[in-house]
Amino acid sequence: MNCGTSSCVPRFLAVAAIAMLVVALFTMPAHAQILCTTMSAPGCTLSFVGGVLDNPSAGEINPTAWVPLVSGGVLELTQNAPNERGAAWFNTPQQVEGGFGVEFQFQITTTVGSVGDGLAFVIQNSSSTPSVALAAIGGFGGGIGYGTREFDPCSGVTTAATYSVPPCAAGTDLGIPNSVAIEFDTFANSYDLDPDHVAIQSCGTVNNLPDHSSPCLIARTGANFLDSLVNPIVLSDGLMHYVQIVYLPYSATCPTANPCPNLSVYIDPALNGGAPVLQAHVDLNNPCAAAAVPSGCGSGPILSGNTAAYVGFTAATRGAQSEHLIQSFTFTPSVTRPLQGSGVTNSFVFPFATYNVTYPADVPVTNTTMTITPTVLPPADCNKRINIFGEGNVPTCTTFPSAGSDAVIFDVACAVGANQTQGDTTPPGLACPTTTGFNPLQPTSTFHSNEDISNIVNINNGTIPAGVAPQFLTATEGTNAWVPIGVGFSTDLTKGGGTNNYQSQMVLADFPLVGGTSPFLVQYQFNGFTSPVNQPAINSAQAGQTIPFKWQLLYPSNAALGFNGGPVTNLSLVVPPAAPTTFPFLTLDIVGECTNTSSSSDTSVPVDTESQNGLVNQGNGFYQYNWQTPKTLANQCVIVDAEVGDGQPHEANIQFHK
Repeated sequence: MNCGTSSCVPRFLAVAAIAMLVVALFTMPAHAQILCTTMSAPGCTLSFVGGVLDNPSAGEINPTAWVPLVSGGVLELTQNAPNERGAAWFNTPQQVEGGFGVEFQFQITTTVGSVGDGLAFVIQNSSSTPSVALAAIGGFGGGIGYGTREFDPCSGVTTAATYSVPPCAAGTDLGIPNSVAIEFDTFANSYDLDPDHVAIQSCGTVNNLPDHSSPCLIARTGANFLDSLVNPIVLSDGLMHYVQIVYLPYSATCPTANPCPNLSVYIDPALNGGAPVLQAHVDLNNPCAAAAVPSGCGSGPILSGNTAAYVGFTAATRGAQSEHLIQSFTFTPSVTRPLQGSGVTNSFVFPFATYNVTYPADVPVTNTTMTITPTVLPPADCNKRINIFGEGNVPTCTTFPSAGSDAVIFDVACAVGANQTQGDTTPPGLACPTTTGFNPLQPTSTFHSNEDISNIVNINNGTIPAGVAPQFLTATEGTNAWVPIGVGFSTDLTKGGGTNNYQSQMVLADFPLVGGTSPFLVQYQFNGFTSPVNQPAINSAQAGQTIPFKWQLLYPSNAALGFNGGPVTNLSLVVPPAAPTTFPFLTLDIVGECTNTSSSSDTSVPVDTESQNGLVNQGNGFYQYNWQTPKTLANQCVIVDAEVGDGQPHEANIQFHK
């Protein structure tokens, strides 16, 4: 280990090695969030398997000479020694088919010789027998602990099955079948374009392998891509690196290339603007069919008919060597449920928050499911990913106490039709139900409506800090084009919405107030008043009669803030200019006396034309407020102002008589 870095962790204590070591803290129920703030935290129940290549020339493996371990809260997959391999699996299969979010920290250090070979996050169903699946491990060196280690590349071979047997395979040093690996490779084998790269590999049902020239490559970063970043990433520099992985539900209708990749990999997003280093279109059931390049992969689904699989880490060394460390890990499976309409709240419950979506009666919801996929990540990384506004009011990601005080980014996807195909945007309709009212940026897209459809996140065991204006943001998947969707109005929840299948992310963020107002003060368009109350005339009315004030309220035409000028049809989501009190935030107040009481411009308001008092929503942004005037206003001329949340005066002059 390189203890010259600020993130150096203590040297591990020697322990007795066995073929497989199970850390039995308690059994975690399937599908629950794994939250390992350290790798020795309660709930981090792991099974370990390792080995040393005692006689490399003969391929003799001693499975007990090295076994990974946890010490000081850090998982050590391999020592800084040659010819080692290690794997650590969480004991309970996790739901993966419907989507998940992953966050972990890794550190790769070396003090002698060349650096190698890397580590991988792996999903596998290598056996239906749990004890066998938990003992899964792949090859040394270039096998990175998940794949078959080859003596040399098998040029000209076109099927994964052929790669899985000699002479391509190194005897018993075989890869893990029924697996998908996301590798972080630090050594340039002959089939690699460069060291320091990220790749996604799967051979379907047969033994996995890391050869990027094989049919098992799904995607990899371009040559020297990590080196070419504004802030280059060196995987083996001895520093602690953050990784986030988001897997959204697979859709056969989604093209294999952009704009809808469903697997995104991020490394240290705070360093390079928050964009992913690798994206791909992946089907965890049958990755060979999902990818554009692989052909001849093992047939059949790798999940073997299940929706769950084992998740964990692998690493390996050979002639090159490094110490491979994992310091924290979070895995959060998606929640999928059928949507109910007509004002019913659809709740997606996570250990750290509840995501609620409510559709009003005017939005049809038929045979549709919604999937919410959260990714837990450090606040610094989250903040960098949403910091696109430059100077001034920089947003700050809201932290969730029950998620280790990390931030959370939510991905939202829907499924429509009998086959419930995730992300399907073909007939019978758009994937996520929409409204004819306000839609941010793209009125005809599958974005939720901020104005009709209410998305609320309730943070478990915590509140949004006081003195800030929480907002939802949405951004195209893999970009920093964040757009605010609905300014918040409470200390512990936010209303708003915005999602587009496989093309958006949602984050709850706080914005500093400026002069007591939100930096995204919404300048609504107020059209009115209309007859019988006229402007700028002085209107004449009998004291005690009901006066109907009528107007239309529209959202601004401001794409930068996510508004397209549509009608405001739900005043409960109107944003006040300062801290709110009660909703709807609309008042009708006497603000002064008329400056001109001349009767020459008087316009009479019909007496007692309205019998209903209060605010009436007439639809399409039209409102009517029936003001029952007090008789005490007789012989007074007053100015009446309607406050609709834009901070602007909307006044009418009324001359009262007996």
